[in-house]
Amino acid sequence: MKWVRYLLAGSFLAFNVHADELSEPNKTLPAGEVIHSQLAENMPEAKINALVKAQKLIKEFKRSPADKNLAQDAIVHLKQFLELSKPEEGLLRKKAMNNLAVLLMRLKKYDEAYKWLSKSLNEETWVALTLANLNQLYAYQAQQAYKEVFEKSVVQTPQGQFMDLPTEFNELYKRVESNEAKAN
Repeated sequence: MKWVRYLLAGSFLAFNVHADELSEPNKTLPAGEVIHSQLAENMPEAKINALVKAQKLIKEFKRSPADKNLAQDAIVHLKQFLELSKPEEGLLRKKAMNNLAVLLMRLKKYDEAYKWLSKSLNEETWVALTLANLNQLYAYQAQQAYKEVFEKSVVQTPQGQFMDLPTEFNELYKRVESNEAKAN
């Protein structure tokens, strides 16, 4: 049953990523994106640095997926950000947890990825309950369908999809890069 949970969590998050990507640039920002902007203004520097560095490493890792050191470094920064964040920070925290889980999946650390995705979903009780109900339906459907499907299919390892930070964080990227340049 554990693999069904992986499948469902990945499908749910992938759906949300595609929905974000399809949004029109002139539309009003969803409430979660406005909150990102407000949180960024009051966010401690260490927290901003951790998040921005993680996202930069993820971008590099997307270009060079064989470089597992990039993934490991991004994981360190995402965990640092998550240690400093609070559940009420909402969507930004969820995106960080998702991206952490995706990196862990790419490193084949599926159990740890599952824990982070579950933690993300369980911080929102309505999401957790909805997914639990969906799990029951999918488990029933799976019992009927998977016997035949798995006899003919090759099992593919999960890859996951990263979530981008909102555009408001572009200024934070510039600020962190400027600070790094001054430090060198």
